[in-house]
Amino acid sequence: MKNIDIAGWGRLPVVAGKLCEPSTTKEITEAWRSFPPRISRGLGRSYGDASLPISAGFAFSGASQNRLLSFDENKGILKAEAGVSLAEIIEIFLPRGWFPVVVPGTKFVTLGGAVAADIHGKNHHVDGSFGAHVIAFDLLLPDGCRLVCSAVDNPDIFRATIGGMGLTGHILCVTLRLRRVSSAWCKVRTLHGRNLEHSLALLAQHDQAYRHTVAWMDCLAGGDELGRGVLMLGNEATPADLPSDIRAIPHRMPARRKLRVPFVFPSWALGPFSVGLFNRCYYGLTRETEKLVDFEKFFSRWTPFKTGIEYMADVASPSSKFFSLMLPPKQDCVPAWLPSAVPGRRPSWRCSSAQARRMTSRCRSWMPATPWLWTCPDRPRCSLRLWQNWTRFSLPSEGKSILLRMPAFHRV
Repeated sequence: MKNIDIAGWGRLPVVAGKLCEPSTTKEITEAWRSFPPRISRGLGRSYGDASLPISAGFAFSGASQNRLLSFDENKGILKAEAGVSLAEIIEIFLPRGWFPVVVPGTKFVTLGGAVAADIHGKNHHVDGSFGAHVIAFDLLLPDGCRLVCSAVDNPDIFRATIGGMGLTGHILCVTLRLRRVSSAWCKVRTLHGRNLEHSLALLAQHDQAYRHTVAWMDCLAGGDELGRGVLMLGNEATPADLPSDIRAIPHRMPARRKLRVPFVFPSWALGPFSVGLFNRCYYGLTRETEKLVDFEKFFSRWTPFKTGIEYMADVASPSSKFFSLMLPPKQDCVPAWLPSAVPGRRPSWRCSSAQARRMTSRCRSWMPATPWLWTCPDRPRCSLRLWQNWTRFSLPSEGKSILLRMPAFHRV
């Protein structure tokens, strides 16, 4: 047990708490029962305060519980302790022709965290989220009891824990399904989207032909180019698709030197000018091509550097503040440049702070004056909260949802 300052991937907020790092199931069971209030924590890659305790509370790290317990080579069913990371699974099983069905933008997440957050990958439109491939798990309840959960045993707790953000208990071990892959390479096609509408149309057009689709969006661009993007569409390559020099070792990924940012940049380094300059260069220099890309580069291409899409934890200053604003589906709140939602999709993009101010200024009829917590009286779910990523506009409507991310602003 040690007293430290604990933060998530976005480095804000920072909480003074106690970190418990038990090495055995017996130790974590005893500590879990003895030290409320507490919350589970994996490798700390979640945004915001998802894995942070309350002030002076306890965070229980399961990262040291990382043993592989069993593997069915015929069915691809793996049972492992919840502290095993996707990086470790890929390192061990990819050379044997197996790969996790769902991999997010970073492989440095634990199985327990992947279940708790029900993470998604670039193949969400084909394979669903991580929880769709979880068979069972052992859950440590708040009273210290151990419960086996699956679609058959304790199904309600099973469903509540997948995506439950650790609020139902501490996950001890996970049984999940891996899938066979014919190589460690993808055939990736790169396309340009002229604007948001064109980018979404390209994604819809190619969804059925490609297992993996992802788009980098430049929503600092304005006018007719708002939401222009670079789309990367991929399918796993077969050994026949590979060059002759690697065809005999199709599951081996090339060695790659890992780069680190040795210091924290000041908050102004992520201003509209620097990010806008990067976006223009990235969009302008990327060419429409079709080429082979190894799994490491394709699935983790934005780790740890996520410029233009997500908050850069290795670059942004911990003093940076961001807000999240949820708007009710009122027609007078929806700006003309906001396109309608596509059924079955959650498109996301960015706009400028000026557009955000214009949007919120049209909603003052139902918003109080305080910038820290805004609530809509007749719609309790609609509110403005301090958040660590980007300003997020969510306009729910029947059967549809729109998600908008943009740089934050401090006052309107």
